Amino acid sequence: MSRKNLALFQFLLEGYGRVAAVTTIDPHIARVRITIMPDFKEEVFEIIARIAKIVACRRIS
Repeated sequence: MSRKNLALFQFLLEGYGRVAAVTTIDPHIARVRITIMPDFKEEVFEIIARIAKIVACRRIS
């Protein structure tokens, strides 16, 4: 994702409740770590898929 979308991505994901936390690893290349509660893994992947329609992003690991 682009650097300008970091805050938007975090706001949207964390806005769904306490299913995940977003930590910025490297703001210069817009790399984040998403910590997911085990019981919400599939739900978080679905949420990220919805967010990806608004904020261009991709999974790297």
